[in-house]
Amino acid sequence: MEEVNEAIKDGLRNAIENDLILGGVKRVGDAGWSKPIEQKGIKNWREWTPKSDGDWETGYRPFAEELERITLEKRRPKGDPANVDNRVKPIVAALRKKKLALRGVAAE
Repeated sequence: MEEVNEAIKDGLRNAIENDLILGGVKRVGDAGWSKPIEQKGIKNWREWTPKSDGDWETGYRPFAEELERITLEKRRPKGDPANVDNRVKPIVAALRKKKLALRGVAAE
């Protein structure tokens, strides 16, 4: 559990040091982060969640389109480490690059 905790802290430190969170906040503006906070909550969840369809589609669409552009190598047998290198890593890299681009941050 300690390793997970440290990984979360490292990820947050990286996000703060590279202004990734600020880039996301700037992209959606004050209403983008404050409105959901004001509207969310246990008592509002059932009513508010169906209304978020547009937000989800808008937030996810760029990533879905990025996934469609990726061409992966042929899958190797189950358990073959080459699957991670040739299939997983390219997906992670492409999605990370897209996320940074959407936040106006240069790729790492």
